[in-house]
Amino acid sequence: MEEQVVKKRGWVKNAVIAFLSIMLVLTFFSNTIMNRSLPEVATAFVESGTINAKIRGSGTVSAGESYDVVMDQTRKVSSVLVKVGDLVETGDVLFTLSETESDELKQAQDTLEDMRLNYQKSVLNMDSADYAQENRNIQKAREALTEAKAEMENCAVSDDQIYQAQMTLKEAQRAKKDLEDALKKLQDDRSESASRYDTLEAQITAWEKECETLSDAIDGYEKQIRSLKAGTGNLAGDLKNAKDELKACQKTYADLRITYGTYYDSLMEKAKEIAAGNDIVIQMAALANKDDAVREEKIAFEKLQPAVDAVDAAQAKVDTLQALVDGQSSVQAQISQLEETLSQAEDDYSSRKKDIKSAKRELSDLEDEVADYKEEEDWYEQQIDSAGENVETLSDQYDQLKQLKSNYKAAEERVKDCQNSLDDLLFALAEQKKSDGKTAASQQLDLEKARKDIQEQEERVAELKANALGAEVTAKVSGQISSLNVTAGRDAGAGETLAVIEVVDRGYTVRLPVTIEQSQKVRLGDKASVTNYYWGQQIDATLTQIINDPSNPGKGKLLVFTLTGDISSGQNITLSVGEKSANYDAIVPNSALRTDTNGTFVLVVMAKSSPLGNRYIATRVDVQVLAQDDTTAAVSGLSFGDYVITTSSKPLEAGMQVNMVEN
Repeated sequence: MEEQVVKKRGWVKNAVIAFLSIMLVLTFFSNTIMNRSLPEVATAFVESGTINAKIRGSGTVSAGESYDVVMDQTRKVSSVLVKVGDLVETGDVLFTLSETESDELKQAQDTLEDMRLNYQKSVLNMDSADYAQENRNIQKAREALTEAKAEMENCAVSDDQIYQAQMTLKEAQRAKKDLEDALKKLQDDRSESASRYDTLEAQITAWEKECETLSDAIDGYEKQIRSLKAGTGNLAGDLKNAKDELKACQKTYADLRITYGTYYDSLMEKAKEIAAGNDIVIQMAALANKDDAVREEKIAFEKLQPAVDAVDAAQAKVDTLQALVDGQSSVQAQISQLEETLSQAEDDYSSRKKDIKSAKRELSDLEDEVADYKEEEDWYEQQIDSAGENVETLSDQYDQLKQLKSNYKAAEERVKDCQNSLDDLLFALAEQKKSDGKTAASQQLDLEKARKDIQEQEERVAELKANALGAEVTAKVSGQISSLNVTAGRDAGAGETLAVIEVVDRGYTVRLPVTIEQSQKVRLGDKASVTNYYWGQQIDATLTQIINDPSNPGKGKLLVFTLTGDISSGQNITLSVGEKSANYDAIVPNSALRTDTNGTFVLVVMAKSSPLGNRYIATRVDVQVLAQDDTTAAVSGLSFGDYVITTSSKPLEAGMQVNMVEN
């Protein structure tokens, strides 16, 4: 019994030792396990130093001065020659107007005509003696005025008519150009087909010569076979004759080579640049048969090529006979070899004949194709001639319209002169009647009043003509088009603004809203920097005005900056203007600042001791921002040497335990 009790107590002892060991290990590793689950934070040291605070704001750029292009009279706009964003100089044409008088000018002229007519009637109705001569002169003056007006009407040509005539002329010129381009394309195609025709024709000629050579060879083979079969064949004699024939051909070739060898080699080099192998001779024949071939090369080919072919044929014959003499073991072997050679030559001859037949069909098709191209070219040439006549006719019409427009001003001056002459005659007649005492005082007063009214109306008409914009509306200032309020084909009324020109030379401005406290930290003349503009030339911004903010009265101000440089109206830019530098006891990175409904605060790392080491707690500290620049801020509520949290691997709240990492 005692032994069993001892054994049970030993087991309990071992279990207690194992438990204590495990707890000891867990205790040592608890710090590491806990740290792995905590948020990792980066911290910054609170320092003292200097901050150059900035006032920042964004605004839309607007022009410092703008000019309204305004119509004084109602006119129809023919075309708009600018678009929004265009830069214009003084005198540049902005709009073209139809060559018609304005409604205001027409009405004033009609009123003047009525006043003159009434004046003339009043003069004629006055009691007078016989003024036949004066009336006759007045009648002639009226006829001259009527004739001058008719001439002026005949010369009346609008800008629309001239524009349409110009467009019609350009369309006719474009149609003629299209026909000329089509003709050029046809001529190129025909030239290409003609070149193919010449090449194919030269190839057929070469093939026909090859057939002649094959035919001679076939006759020779057949003769040898017949000779062998008849038992009269003499290969040794035939070989000797063949060698003699070869020597004769080689001598002929050598003699011709002395005279024509240089030009023959030149033609061969040209052919090698185009073809290779067996095609060289064919290409040489094609080059020699071209219209622009070198005469000496053509003669050299015609003289020397047959000699070359003869040498090749004689050499082939010698080689064949030599092979028969050297290799044959019997007459039957000779006959079999000759028959095989004959069969191959006949096959080559038949194949080449087929090639010639096919090439001749293609040659005929090319000949028809070239003829068709020629007929089509003739048709296009006729159309081009007709189009040219049409262009000349339209050009004459266009020139006539421009001449009529030029003559219109002279005719208008003549109408004015005739009208003045008539008025002078009428006035002289009235004066004559007045001097004769035959006009009643009341009538004379009416005439004087009418004459004065006519003069005033004439001044009104002259003023309207002087103020008329003519056929073109030009820029009175240099600048950039910021808006267009009219389109082509639309009537523009008197007093209507057609366009707005921003005067670039006067610069641009931007307005930034700030608090009253911020406005007190800057002065007129301060320079600002543009923080969101990274292209183009440097922009210079100068504070020129500090005014009340109408959208925030009593609480806000507007900083007005004048801008120069690569800038345009409508751009949105961000400016920053600096305050004077100041020293502060506590400066932290901007990334450490946090805000909520209770205000601005930072999270400071506070250390707490424990049996297992220090624990780091994120503690909230409310602060007030005293000054701030792009990266740091001066605050109150912190002490030199505090550690503030700048970033965290997880969302943080005050009171949470954190794990500090090395920066």
